[in-house]
Amino acid sequence: MTESELLDFAALAALGVLEPDEERQFQTAMAQAGDELRREAARFVEAAALIGQSPAPVAPPARLKQELMTLISAERAKAPRRRVLRPGESPWVDNPQVSGVHVRELAAESEKGYVTLLMRMDPGTVYPAHHHHGSEECYILEGDLSVGPDHYRAGDFLHADGGTDHAANATATGCLLLLVVDRRDYA
Repeated sequence: MTESELLDFAALAALGVLEPDEERQFQTAMAQAGDELRREAARFVEAAALIGQSPAPVAPPARLKQELMTLISAERAKAPRRRVLRPGESPWVDNPQVSGVHVRELAAESEKGYVTLLMRMDPGTVYPAHHHHGSEECYILEGDLSVGPDHYRAGDFLHADGGTDHAANATATGCLLLLVVDRRDYA
């Protein structure tokens, strides 16, 4: 029996929960143990004896539970939240102003005023020139996109500061964009 196992048995013996054969095995091992290990085992017996002298449990005041639950709720509210959105859980919506443009809202951050969405543009679609109230982040996932005279393809990232104007956006082959935009620019 290792020293660690012997100490585990000593704790169980002090509590009086060893089976008779385990108790005999423990006593045999203790007879061969060194003085330091026997002193450690004796401390377990002393500690177990004190358990019986512990004061009776006291029920806390009823208001304490309510205060504790309020604190727990407040901490949970501060904790970062996670959200998973599966493919069929939010619909693609046709843009009523521009034929060939479809959007799928992924998340909206009301406090900060921005929206994360996917935008799909059918081949040959032109999205008219527009103004950005807030900044726009655009990552091209698939296809091609032209903004005025500039041409982009899958893997390109575009940023537009708030207060800027965009030339018309066009796609020859169609595209899928990941956008983070100001809520005012997505209505």
